[in-house]
Amino acid sequence: SGILEGQPVYFIKQGDSCKGFKIRRLAFRNSLGCWDYFNFTKKSTQTIEVDRNNYSTMLGTFNKSNWRYNNTQRGKTTRQTTVILKETLNTDWITEEAGTLIEKLIYSTNVQIVENSDTEFTEGVIVTDSSFVRKTKANDRLIQYTITIEYANPINTNS
Repeated sequence: SGILEGQPVYFIKQGDSCKGFKIRRLAFRNSLGCWDYFNFTKKSTQTIEVDRNNYSTMLGTFNKSNWRYNNTQRGKTTRQTTVILKETLNTDWITEEAGTLIEKLIYSTNVQIVENSDTEFTEGVIVTDSSFVRKTKANDRLIQYTITIEYANPINTNS
């Protein structure tokens, strides 16, 4: 369904959550090349994944004739860390029509988390869910979706 010419378009400003949940607003390019938006207003959980590139060195120092060992030396050292932020987002109770919007979000190749009072700046994200179960009022009564996103840029670790 699209906007019909001459039909009014309504925008609803969404206030802060009364339970303290952070509102996560996702913008995504739809199949027509236009931007759609969806607010995830329920509990969101952040997970930080750390990948370490480690190496081992031999303890001690050789100085031509002497072998010296210092108990502050380390054998295993981290060369580099890569830190990825992932977040699980939950919708409020929604209609079947709004569920089709979530489905299109999962298909999208360009998704952004949009700056608002709970998000510092707009940033690229990737939806990591690889399957989608369509929910209906008849089957599920109340409809709520959970999706997982991964921030497109790693967290700066200065390593």
